[in-house]
Amino acid sequence: MQILRAIDTHSRIHMTTAKRQRKTLMLVLGMFCCLVGSKKLVWADALPAAPTVLPNGITLVTREDHTAPRVAISLLVRAGAADETVANAGWRRLLTEAMLRASQRGTQGSNNARTIVQLQREMEAVGGRMGAGVADDVIEFWAVGDSGSTGHLLDLLLNVVQHPRLADQDVDVARRRLQSRLDNSADEISQQAVTALRVQLYHDARGELTAYGLPENGTNDSLASLTTDKIRTLHTQYFQPTRFTIAVTGDLNPAQLRQRLSQIATGKGNLVTESPTPYFAPPDTAQQAAVVRQTQMRSPAAWVFIAYSVAGLKDADQPALRVLASALGESSLARLPQRLLGGRPGSSKVTATQVAVQYTPRRYNSELIAFAQMDAQHVDEVKNVILEEVSKLRNTSLPTRELERAKNYVRGNWAVEREGLRERAFQTALDPAVGAPSDTEWPKRVAAVTAADVRRVAQKYLQAHAVALILPQE
Repeated sequence: MQILRAIDTHSRIHMTTAKRQRKTLMLVLGMFCCLVGSKKLVWADALPAAPTVLPNGITLVTREDHTAPRVAISLLVRAGAADETVANAGWRRLLTEAMLRASQRGTQGSNNARTIVQLQREMEAVGGRMGAGVADDVIEFWAVGDSGSTGHLLDLLLNVVQHPRLADQDVDVARRRLQSRLDNSADEISQQAVTALRVQLYHDARGELTAYGLPENGTNDSLASLTTDKIRTLHTQYFQPTRFTIAVTGDLNPAQLRQRLSQIATGKGNLVTESPTPYFAPPDTAQQAAVVRQTQMRSPAAWVFIAYSVAGLKDADQPALRVLASALGESSLARLPQRLLGGRPGSSKVTATQVAVQYTPRRYNSELIAFAQMDAQHVDEVKNVILEEVSKLRNTSLPTRELERAKNYVRGNWAVEREGLRERAFQTALDPAVGAPSDTEWPKRVAAVTAADVRRVAQKYLQAHAVALILPQE
């Protein structure tokens, strides 16, 4: 899901949509974009049914669309970054990688297994495909394909989720993959910048990294401590029906799905309770900016990152924060691009070569990041411009025209990002999984945002921030 990339100093990506901005941000940050996207329209098919909790504890949500014989299934496991610690950081990704190696109907570790290649072939034989990913607050296993084979697709997906082989070889191969990623990313300045921000944003009262601050691929120490037995125990504890939220979208039969999923046995064994809400100590705004030096590229380019920790966010404030992000820097007409890219009428000054804003909603601690690329001599100027524009949002209300433009952008972007059936399935499952309002209510909620709302959330949430700089070699 989150692929670490080195910084491309020659990248000149025009910011026109949030999706492009996320790609650019991933290019620079390396890991801040995640499967959990920002809330965004009502598409033409029927609204999803209200979530149904089956007797075995599974939450099922269906969204019918009979315009084509296709179906998408998203199975979310409620296991997030808050369920990891410094000691076992990376366990969710290690477990997911190991699960995708092979599944079986026998006992864990037996040789009665189907490899992932065999499972993929079975999927392809019925016109489908499958995959998995680890997000901030959930783990997702998904399948898409011909709706005539919905039952078969669901059975294959459940086989992978409920009956992974998890032999020593599976865990060892998965561990080596994660260790290889750690080795490859150790020298990447993008990873160093991410770490610099993470250390400032996501630590507890003792200064230890927590939840979203933990490295997604773990550390060498944490990976070494995650034995096969521990991984099997974590699977038993977390992969239980009471932690499953399953959304099915497309050409489907809700009654048949309920009947099939109701047959799954309730969980047994040593189950875990919900993790307590993690505490995040506020970043020290007075702290000097973290500086990362380029060591492998000779370029005059530099980057500025300013991240705001949005802790204690209320669901009711999400739409206003999303509109704020849009007005600040998500489109070419937003404030930062207009000011830093020379877009204002009568202005020929270009201070930055690219600029973007990324708002990432999360269950326990959301964040807003503004970043820009520029020549090194403009670093302080660009940093001050970003802070100044955020300050303006706290102190003055958006003009009506600017407010409506930002709201239209948010609603339109929401529509575009729900175009794919699988994305719809994921978003349909995500909100009930994390206890958020229904995704389909988003356009109505955005339409209700006022200029006073935007100013209020800016004053409430955009105070403490962290700064990281990537500078050329000295």
